[in-house]
Amino acid sequence: MSSKFTSLRVVLQIVIRPPLALVRLRLTVKRPASLPFYSFPLQFFANDHLESISQISKQRNSMNAISKNTIATIAYAKQILADIDDSSMCQQPSGLNHPAWLLLHLATAADYASSLLGGQGVCPAGWNALADTKKPQTQTRSDYPSKDELVSNFEAAFQHAADLYEKSSDEDLNKQQKLGFFETELPTVGDMATFLLIAHTNLHLGQLSAWRRATGKAPLF
Repeated sequence: MSSKFTSLRVVLQIVIRPPLALVRLRLTVKRPASLPFYSFPLQFFANDHLESISQISKQRNSMNAISKNTIATIAYAKQILADIDDSSMCQQPSGLNHPAWLLLHLATAADYASSLLGGQGVCPAGWNALADTKKPQTQTRSDYPSKDELVSNFEAAFQHAADLYEKSSDEDLNKQQKLGFFETELPTVGDMATFLLIAHTNLHLGQLSAWRRATGKAPLF
């Protein structure tokens, strides 16, 4: 005779840092055997437990997401740049933003995020002026840093900003941002830092991908 209920053991584990804390919850529950597990609402058997876990995880959820997206962003940018020669970094087919300027702009944007989060930027002095959106780009290769320097500072700036974000308190992230733009749409430090590290970056990596296609390079995907 088949049972109407099936026992199910669930293990939930949350790692929060810093400081390192580990929360592990084991639940042995019963669900109707006729109901597939994937359609069985977790709250059906773990409402009380999930409420306490949710309070813990919410505090670090966005921060973990920033770190993971930063790692993915750096890896994707390097993939896009891998077959671009240093000598080609300032070419502007159809007037597109070129890779040298894009890396400057993104690295300094990450530094802006770092300053918002109470830290200091890592890019060399003078990069903000080179990355100024109001200043015309040039196709003179010597006007911009080398590809290696651009990539290394791009990576360092994003990793530094993500580290600062992860160390920020909820109070810090909820402070009003005063960069002078998007203050209505992105009112808090956390809002603007997230924009600078994710949405803004993806926009410009899309431009870099378009530049690749315009110079005759094969698509990556």
